[in-house]
Amino acid sequence: MHRRFLRSCLTALWSAATLAGLDVRSAVAEQTVPHAVQFSIPELPAAQFLGTSPSKITRPQSAKAFTTALANGIAANGKVQQGFAIELAPVLLTDTVDLRTYQTNNAAYIWANTAISLGSIRVAGDSSATDLGLGVRSVLVDRSDLMRRKEFTDSLGGVLLTCIDAEPLAAAEACARAAAEGLRRRWTDRTWNEFSVSLAAASGWRLPESEVQGGEWIGFSGWGVAALPLCGRNRPGDPLPCRRGQWLAQLEYNDRLVNDTLDRVSSVGYGVRALFGTARLNAFLEVAGQQLIEGESELDRSTSEWSGGIEFAAGDNLWISTGFGRRFTNGASDNPVQVIANLRWNTSQGPRFKTTR
Repeated sequence: MHRRFLRSCLTALWSAATLAGLDVRSAVAEQTVPHAVQFSIPELPAAQFLGTSPSKITRPQSAKAFTTALANGIAANGKVQQGFAIELAPVLLTDTVDLRTYQTNNAAYIWANTAISLGSIRVAGDSSATDLGLGVRSVLVDRSDLMRRKEFTDSLGGVLLTCIDAEPLAAAEACARAAAEGLRRRWTDRTWNEFSVSLAAASGWRLPESEVQGGEWIGFSGWGVAALPLCGRNRPGDPLPCRRGQWLAQLEYNDRLVNDTLDRVSSVGYGVRALFGTARLNAFLEVAGQQLIEGESELDRSTSEWSGGIEFAAGDNLWISTGFGRRFTNGASDNPVQVIANLRWNTSQGPRFKTTR
């Protein structure tokens, strides 16, 4: 029974890790320049392109479930329902990527960490028109992905073995969860700032009568994020800043029609951030900006902002950050803000940057 339990734990942990890998979250952070730069690729590129944050996202895990979700979003008469959002992991529709393949095959790794999103939103001022968005995101490289490290997965098997003699079964399961979480935290503290590259892209169409046929292409957006250890490497014998620091770089390109006009606007957003700390506490300094290439905009043709501060995990799903610079003085945040001792304290469920696992 215990060996079956151990195998089921390993299988469950691998399945959870593979699904978590579909969330491309290398170096995630909140928006620094309004409508311009985030130190992340969007979780749902289609929704980001449309400028919406859907409260309900359908994530089908089989071909049948995907067909049902698509049918709920696009009616039999070809009309698109307004306000739906779907995220699909293509790997779930094909053969499962096993752990060995995930660790050794780069193409399979990218495939397992790719997600496609589809969404729609009502066009402002026209209740019969719908904007339809299609997006894709993927992790190309992520050396902080623990499930791709054979040393970690071997260690995971070892710590789970220490729990197989626990009685009753509920105690063995609790032991396994605690042991796996402790091991994950120790490894994350060592690898959170490793090299990674993530990309995303999205496009969309305006459907005058919410019909798929006859739509007008409204533009394209692309995002890229790269992370690198502060000294370009992360080795046990390196100086502390090299082992505890990270560079982040973000690039965003937009070329699209403005929602309520026919004007086309093209712009490039960019940002660079330096971090020092751990996976649960860090200090940061960042510069971000936007360059307008073509079209009219309420923003200046060229803008840039800087900020710095600290961030720490105050508990499970509770992060607190404060700092200086325009990012913290202009209130550009969607999260709750409190002013204590003349400092703005932002609270959120996740950090301004996130390790990918």
